[in-house]
Amino acid sequence: MLPWAAHRLGSLMIVACAAALAITAVVSAGGVVAQPQPGPGAPVNDSCREVTVSPPTTVLSAQRRRQLGLTHWPDTQPGVLRLADGSYRFLASQGQGEGRNVQQQVITLGSLDATAHRASTSTVAGVPTGHYQYVGVGQVYRDPATGEVLQTIHLERLLPGHRAHPYYTEIGLGRVDPTTYRTTFLGVVVQSALSDTGATRAGFTVDLGTPSLVAPGDGYLYMYFGDFSADGAGRPRATSLAAARTPVTDAITAAQAGTVTPWQKYVDGSWSSPGNGGAATDLQPGQRANWEPSAAYSPSGRTTLLVAPVSREEIRLSHTTSSGWSRQVTLWSDRGKFDAYPVIVGDGLDPAQPGRTFYVYYLQWQDSRTRDWTTAVQLRRTVTCHST
Repeated sequence: MLPWAAHRLGSLMIVACAAALAITAVVSAGGVVAQPQPGPGAPVNDSCREVTVSPPTTVLSAQRRRQLGLTHWPDTQPGVLRLADGSYRFLASQGQGEGRNVQQQVITLGSLDATAHRASTSTVAGVPTGHYQYVGVGQVYRDPATGEVLQTIHLERLLPGHRAHPYYTEIGLGRVDPTTYRTTFLGVVVQSALSDTGATRAGFTVDLGTPSLVAPGDGYLYMYFGDFSADGAGRPRATSLAAARTPVTDAITAAQAGTVTPWQKYVDGSWSSPGNGGAATDLQPGQRANWEPSAAYSPSGRTTLLVAPVSREEIRLSHTTSSGWSRQVTLWSDRGKFDAYPVIVGDGLDPAQPGRTFYVYYLQWQDSRTRDWTTAVQLRRTVTCHST
């Protein structure tokens, strides 16, 4: 089980507070977890042994959210697209309460300094009706060769027979129309190794989040997420970090045809486990579970960066090295606050390709005990990786 109690009220997992660490301006990320390298070619050195973290900057105030009617936005990690004129589009779901089948997303037009000058809505088409109680759309991948935009879709259904309302998620893919920003559901590509039957029997929430789509240039498209499985006695257990992939060109071709390709999870040194329901190797064994991680490949550092909450207050960073995954380090810990939905954003032509210095955007509720949307703000911090 995750190291905090989990239950989604409406559309967010409530994360019980763990012991928080003090904010540190420079933190060391030198330790590594010896695991086979899952994904892009290993970097020639550890390009992120230390990180420098800035204080937070407000990019969307509570007042501005209310002015734009963004009452519960963003309720997923935003997808970020840079337009030709240098402006940005931020795509995320707006939560509307428990039991509502949210099939609409909000798109804001803004900049890296202010994420919402204007806001509009678009639909999510093609999701099977009557099956999911919540549908959330979020992070995106724009293919440089074709211009096609893919988006991850969080599909959630309640598990019957439990007062605590546990739920079970699947991860789907959508295709975004770059003109209307209408998303079309293509199909489910990732399901947990813990079956819905096992989760129902245990009354256990399985939340795979809304993973990033990472293309490191090796011909594959990757997702990183926290998976779940069952032990020998059938008890649920959490995987801190799992991975799945599919060939990029196959994914784009399938999307153009209105469907999806098979994804494969990484298990025991190979990409041989089915994305839908297959087992997955824990890439960060013994570390805190990554809740809704944001991942991005940095060409300048030749490393995959991963940022994730591990409690309501604490955000951690890890990254790939020549010998596997680094250990998690605390980027910041906002005592008394509730931080969620972090997303890595680069300031170059492609926001999905950060440099050694990059931004982390995240939502913050002002009281760690509750999710009061009336005072919620979107913040940004600057993170810089150092090799020594």
